Amino acid sequence: SAISQLVAERGGVDLMPELGYHPTNKYLPPRAHTPRAASVPAPRLEPVQADGGFLGWVDRMLSH
Repeated sequence: SAISQLVAERGGVDLMPELGYHPTNKYLPPRAHTPRAASVPAPRLEPVQADGGFLGWVDRMLSH
């Protein structure tokens, strides 16, 4: 299948073959680092209001 070919190209291997496991899923080693991937900025997060809701309760509990 196309997936099997992609896994083979990436060097996918079984986990713990010494235990006799034959998993369907394969471990894929990390990809080579590319500078482009690191240069993509993460989206900005909106500030969290701690006035009410669950976060407000947590803030009040931890502040006392």
